Amino acid sequence: MRVRLESECCGYLLIPVSKQIAKRMIHATGDESVYFQTDWDFPALASNLGWNMRSRKCRHDFTDGTVDCPDCGRTATSFITEAADWLSDHSGDTFNNRCVEEYFNTDNR
Repeated sequence: MRVRLESECCGYLLIPVSKQIAKRMIHATGDESVYFQTDWDFPALASNLGWNMRSRKCRHDFTDGTVDCPDCGRTATSFITEAADWLSDHSGDTFNNRCVEEYFNTDNR
C-alpha cells in the first residue's frame, strides 16, 4: 500500500495515495488520513515505514521503543525522540509498505 507521510502540528499524518482507499476512509471515519499525535505511537509508525532502532551495541529485542531497553538501559525517551526525528526527516515522502495497511482497515471501525 502506498502512503504519503506528512508532518502536522503536533504529530504526523499518513495519507493513502490510492483515491479508492481515501474514499473508503472518508466514508468510514470522515477523514482520508490517519493522524498520529501521541509520541508513544512514533516508534511503531517509524518502524512500519522503515526506521530501525537496533544499533551495533544492542538489538533492543525486549522493547518496542516505548519502554526502556532492559539490556542496555537506553531510555524510551531517546527511542521516541529518534523515531520522531526520523519521521520529520521523511515528511513528504511516499512509502510502499504492507505494514501500514492495518492503519487503513475500515472493517473494524
